Amino acid sequence: TNDNVIYINNSLDIEKTTAGLLPRASARSNLKINPEAFVFGTIGRLVAVKGHIYLLEAFKGIQTNYPSAKLVIIGGGKLEQEMESYVHEHQLESSVILTGNVFDAYQYLPAFDVFVLSSLSEGLPLSVLEAMIAKLPVIATDVGAVKDTITNKGKLIPSKDTAALTSAMQEYIELENLQLKSLGDALRKRAEAKFSIVSYRKNYRYLLNRS
Repeated sequence: TNDNVIYINNSLDIEKTTAGLLPRASARSNLKINPEAFVFGTIGRLVAVKGHIYLLEAFKGIQTNYPSAKLVIIGGGKLEQEMESYVHEHQLESSVILTGNVFDAYQYLPAFDVFVLSSLSEGLPLSVLEAMIAKLPVIATDVGAVKDTITNKGKLIPSKDTAALTSAMQEYIELENLQLKSLGDALRKRAEAKFSIVSYRKNYRYLLNRS
């Protein structure tokens, strides 16, 4: 009940995370991405629960109408070969970048225009918090605590719904730069208000003092 349960959100050190982000030009240069390309990106292990196959299928539909668009998936895992085969089979080699494991992957977030979470199940994904700190618009599946994390400041879609994901990605790729910036700024403010390490420590101190 509300009387005997207290929950404390995951959090990140916002200042430290911000300081670790690469400049956009450097992040894109390191990933070999054209400075003018529109980039969807995500960070996560290449395992089934992350739903990357749905993201690839959705991007395939986007790429048909927006051939200069890019998709970057940062992470490694047991499905890496399967995903590489999908990219080759659908001739997406020039549009999809699979980086494999990358140390401190979050530093490359400024290379993205939109962060996409396609997971089938989550708790509160730290990659979404990192994207919010990086001022990225977020499209995410409505799983776990994601809805309470991004609220109406991001785009929520059902998991395993390729059509909904394609539609959301198309909606965002058609937005003006100022609209994308406004979405990213709103998520950054929410991260600062609800998910900072300062609030996290404050809430734990309150809990300890209460007991």
